[in-house]
Amino acid sequence: MIGSALTPSPLGWTDRELFGVHPEHGTLRVNYRGALMVVGKQATGVQADRVAFKRTTAYRDTPGKVRGPPA
Repeated sequence: MIGSALTPSPLGWTDRELFGVHPEHGTLRVNYRGALMVVGKQATGVQADRVAFKRTTAYRDTPGKVRGPPA
């Protein structure tokens, strides 16, 4: 996986930051979702601090963000 302990992402994203979901409620809890699990669309750009989509952007540096285990 991208950003796992064994294979870090070149931009520093972890598997939880990209693919995280709530451990009990899955994708129903949006505040636990990783960047790629929120929009469900193809990313148009990836930078060290954000993933851009056509109509929105997922930021990595949200203070207090709780991330669930990867899906």
